[in-house]
Amino acid sequence: MADALDQDARSFDELLDSVPVRNVSARTEKSARHALVVRVPIRRRWFNSPPFNWIMPVRDMRSLGLDRVGHEVYQMCDGHTRTERIIEKFSRRYQVSFHEARLAVSRYLQMLVRHGVVALVGPRRGKGGPS
Repeated sequence: MADALDQDARSFDELLDSVPVRNVSARTEKSARHALVVRVPIRRRWFNSPPFNWIMPVRDMRSLGLDRVGHEVYQMCDGHTRTERIIEKFSRRYQVSFHEARLAVSRYLQMLVRHGVVALVGPRRGKGGPS
C-alpha cells in the first residue's frame, strides 16, 4: 500500500515538473463551432499508403476541436512553462482551488497528449530550465 502511494506521489511530482510542448506539425484554425480546431498529421502506415489508399482514401490529418477552456490550456503549452505553473494560472483565472485546477488541467493535457497535439517533456534540471 505504501509503495503504491509513493508511486502516485512520484508520478504527481513528475506531472507537475513536466513541460507541455505543442506538436510543431500541428495546424490551428478558428471555427464557428469550436474556439480552436487543431489539426495533426496522421502517421502513414502500410495500409494508408499507395496502392492501398488508391482503393480506400484515407485522411492525412486528425482534427480536434477545443472549447474556450481547452484553447486557453493549449495556448499555455508553450514549451517553457511547467505544468504546475499552468495549473496555478488556471486556478487564479477561474478562482478554484489548486486541486480542482489540477484535475481540470491534467484531464485536458491527457486529451491533448492522446490526440498527439501536445507532448509532456520531463523536467530539465540545471541552468536554463523551464519556469
